[in-house]
Formats: sequence, C-alpha cells, structure tokens
Amino acid sequence: MKKITFLLSTLLLSSVYTYAQQKKQSLCARNFEEIYQKTEDNYVGWNEKITHRNKKKFDALTAETVKKATKIDKAEACYHVVNDWLAFFEDGHLFINIQSPLSNLNLLRK
Repeated sequence: MKKITFLLSTLLLSSVYTYAQQKKQSLCARNFEEIYQKTEDNYVGWNEKITHRNKKKFDALTAETVKKATKIDKAEACYHVVNDWLAFFEDGHLFINIQSPLSNLNLLRK
C-alpha cells in the first residue's frame, strides 16, 4: 500500500511540475499569438505590407518566431523576438510599448 501511495504521489507531483514548466515555456508563444492576431485584425496596413510577393518570406519569419517563442522564458528575450517580427512591417506606428524598464517588466505574466 505504501508503494502505491508513494508511486501515485510521485506521479502526481511530476505531472504538476511538468505542466508548470510547459505552461511557463509557452507564455511567450501565447503572447506572440495574441500580438499576431491583434495585428492581423487591427493593423490597417496588413494587406499593403503582406503581398503575394513577400508572403512566403513573411510566413517563414512567422514560423521562425513561433519556434523561438516556444523556447523563451525570459521577458527581455520575448520582447526582442516579437519586436523583430514587428520590424517586418517597417512601420514606426507598429511597436511594443513598455511602461517600465524591461528588467522590471514581466511580459510573460498574464
């Protein structure tokens, strides 16, 4: 009985720890997905900036950004990856605005 209790406790704790780690690592990716969606829905220049000629380049950049974002767990790194993606649009009106120094900002907390 003690072995079963120990085994179940170990399994439960390891699954909670694993879930917490996965959730933490995916926060930057979730932030990027939200930024992507808001940009696509609200940015007036979307159709002008993403054309038939540069669609493949944009899709490759987006895929690369998603791949990087899934591995990021630090706010500063997430900021730079997302900002690099936004640079594709070459529009000074499209940017991430932070209100406090980046070292004190937790971009990944929701």
